[in-house]
Amino acid sequence: MQYYSWAGDEEALPCEKCDNCLHRQSHCPIIQDARQDALYMLRVIDAVTNYMKNNNENTTRDDIVQVFCRSKNASVIKKNLNHLDIYKENYNRILKRQEEVAYLLENLVIRDLVEVKFKLSKPTPTSQITCNLIYIGVTENAVERANIGSWIYSVRSRQK
Repeated sequence: MQYYSWAGDEEALPCEKCDNCLHRQSHCPIIQDARQDALYMLRVIDAVTNYMKNNNENTTRDDIVQVFCRSKNASVIKKNLNHLDIYKENYNRILKRQEEVAYLLENLVIRDLVEVKFKLSKPTPTSQITCNLIYIGVTENAVERANIGSWIYSVRSRQK
């Protein structure tokens, strides 16, 4: 509260009754080492991309993120991704939210640990060109390179 006070004002103590005080802790980020999540994500990517290749389908970001998070939505069920062995594993992950998991996946792509290709399409002559990432698989020595990298993330704490 010092930010909104005048010089010389006393610091306001938390009342522990209002929403700001009650939810203050849940909004504080926590620094976490997500190395095990990165290594597990590489296993998920390998399993999902191989499965999708065998079914002659492209692998999307959502496919990988939803298997990592063990989502039970219609897309996962329709593609039978819930039958993969890695989907059934009981892995206790650090990154809980799908947006955090998607960020980890993008980070793996940026670090060149995951191979992707770009798919450009223009459904009609008058429409805009769209770009989608298609995930091909993990690159050579990806696990070894991920082991030596830094995987420190700032994640929001979950409210109890």
